[in-house]
Amino acid sequence: MKLIIAEKPELGKAIAAAICDKPVFNRDGSILCGEYTVISAFGHLFKLKQPEEYDIKYKKWTKEALPIFFENWDIVPSADKIGRVNVIGNLLKQADEVIHAGDPDDEGQLLIDEILEYFKYNGKVMRLSTNDNNPEYIRKQIGKMESNEKHLPNGYSARARSVADFIVGINYSRFFTLSNRTRDLMNVGRVQTPTLGLVVARDMLIENHTKMSYYELSVDFDGDLQGVKAKFYPNPESPVLDENGKVLDKSMLEKTLAYLKRNPVDVKIEKSKAKEKPPLPFNQVELQTYCGNKFGYSLEQTSKAAQDLREIYKAITYNRSSSRYLNEEHYADAPRVVSAVLGITGINLPDLDLGIKSGCFRKVKEPHHAIIPTGTKVDLNKLTEVQKNVYLAICMYYLAQFLPEAVDSKTTLTAQLKNNNSIKAQSLLCDSQGWRKYFKEKNTEPSPLDNVPAGDYTVNVIDGEIKEIETKPPKRYTEITLNKDMTSVAKYVKDPEIRELLLRKDKDSDKDKGSIGTESTRTAIITNLITRGYIAKKGKNLISTQKGRELYNCLPDEIKKPDMTAKWWAIQEKIKENEATPQDLYNDVLETVNKIISQRYSFAIGKNKFDSPLPYQDQILGKCPRCGGEVLENTKGFGCVNWPQPHNCKFVIWKEPLQFKDMGVTVDADAAKELLSGKTVQLATNTLPQRLLSVKMDDSGQSQYGARLVVENSVAINTQNNSEQAENSANID
Repeated sequence: MKLIIAEKPELGKAIAAAICDKPVFNRDGSILCGEYTVISAFGHLFKLKQPEEYDIKYKKWTKEALPIFFENWDIVPSADKIGRVNVIGNLLKQADEVIHAGDPDDEGQLLIDEILEYFKYNGKVMRLSTNDNNPEYIRKQIGKMESNEKHLPNGYSARARSVADFIVGINYSRFFTLSNRTRDLMNVGRVQTPTLGLVVARDMLIENHTKMSYYELSVDFDGDLQGVKAKFYPNPESPVLDENGKVLDKSMLEKTLAYLKRNPVDVKIEKSKAKEKPPLPFNQVELQTYCGNKFGYSLEQTSKAAQDLREIYKAITYNRSSSRYLNEEHYADAPRVVSAVLGITGINLPDLDLGIKSGCFRKVKEPHHAIIPTGTKVDLNKLTEVQKNVYLAICMYYLAQFLPEAVDSKTTLTAQLKNNNSIKAQSLLCDSQGWRKYFKEKNTEPSPLDNVPAGDYTVNVIDGEIKEIETKPPKRYTEITLNKDMTSVAKYVKDPEIRELLLRKDKDSDKDKGSIGTESTRTAIITNLITRGYIAKKGKNLISTQKGRELYNCLPDEIKKPDMTAKWWAIQEKIKENEATPQDLYNDVLETVNKIISQRYSFAIGKNKFDSPLPYQDQILGKCPRCGGEVLENTKGFGCVNWPQPHNCKFVIWKEPLQFKDMGVTVDADAAKELLSGKTVQLATNTLPQRLLSVKMDDSGQSQYGARLVVENSVAINTQNNSEQAENSANID
């Protein structure tokens, strides 16, 4: 028996339909097709073992147990998928040959490989690479199958990334939680933390924005160009421009306008046709963006509706795709799908022409093609409002591929001035709306420039306007814009090497340009940041919370920048080329983990916070006289790490002790260290006459003001003759 293991049920059914006319469906989920048996997984059937599954000692979180690292990282079946694991295991015992039908990407390779690894299958394994449920395409790919041995490095690469993420998560989350005196859980992850950083950085730009004015000049002409307005563009390399290319000096534009009014200007007018293609079909990010902007749906709402449309109603193709393109087989199948969609939806598009072949039809570079309707019959009345709107949007963007292009008459005005300055204007006049007739995404307005014939003109500037414009801060993130920015995070990276690595990582992507996360994880990452209280929703906007900002600011650069994603990718590529092993990545991650956890951090983030967080990488100042815990510096004093948990120890030496409030006395870290060791220190007042206090810490503990500091001697400082006079010692509480 030849056993085909597909990644998803819909692909399993599509393969069965492609290889036999009358497949037999068994109760256990398998499908009989002559000499073939088809079974599907439900995504990943296995998960990495938790630390306590290796050794019960890891159930308790302690710094002493870090770093958590194992020579062999084992997998176990996910609790909710054990039934399917057992079915596949029984079928593998009967299989003479296995056909691996995971998605044609690293993750899809790992997904089936780990099943074969778990059951120690040693028979022949072939690799079927298909990102399409189209029967013709599947049959073509069956004829191109290769030995799975050739593809194993891709699975090794995915496994390495999975384990590396696990190492980061379990070690950093435990370490920074244990470093947090409130003991609030601190979730730290490779993608989550840089994503939080995007929001924190955006909020800081907004809150620290200083309004400035810049200026723009527009001019009016006489003669054949009367009524036409054009804009003056300074030389981009001109020293009068700021770093953003703006003119800050109004007088410079006033002088320019005066010069232009005195001298004729040679202007060139050019005419052309501007064709606008219809929008491509959706990928997940673009679908979420569209539905968020048009209907106000959250990422989760759109994602859930699309998932239901695929899994429950079989109405759309794979909904987590990052591609917006389709294979040639989809064009061949278009008459069937278009006819079915028009019948299901009742959409009326008189200009629809199946002879039109848009640019979306080409070889898809990514594991999955664009999200399109399948043509499967679905009753729109049985869909929820969200499901219906998402489905109709997907249908319209698919049907748009068979609508004519929009055509505009484009008129361009250009005047090249001295010193590489210029004057420019442009107008568009719609000739044919084409696909825009049904989408209403753009309207063109008539302009006097439309009526000016092409040619060269010499005209005078008769007037002009200098407009003052106030700079505005960037807009707050929304779920939609944050989701989209995660696909191009490289643009915010200053390190050229890291930026280049991120861009190279996405070189085969249709849309991502230096991304973090994937189509299947970004929604969950943003949702988790909200759920965990690191960012909050204010209307549609996302704003970093105090907890989120404090956590992000406490973390070292090695964790909070997207550098990890870039560097790991470089190692993963070497794994695919058999130039490195997964262990190389694990060791690289372990080296960084050891570096981080060897440093000392102490902060108080969360509901029990009593002061602002401050990371520390120096030595312990001393032992707490009350409970024996470590005493570390915070922003207001030197406190015991066992506040508020586990001992609720409130010991603290304040930097500005209240008992010396009227004297202006301060305690620094060196003084606190000596006090904790039982020594006497000298603290100066800043009152007149000045005093030098010899102070030690009373063994009786602390008063309501913090540690009880006892003055053993108080010496007045005569600043005139430098004489000193001893005063009676006193206790000051």
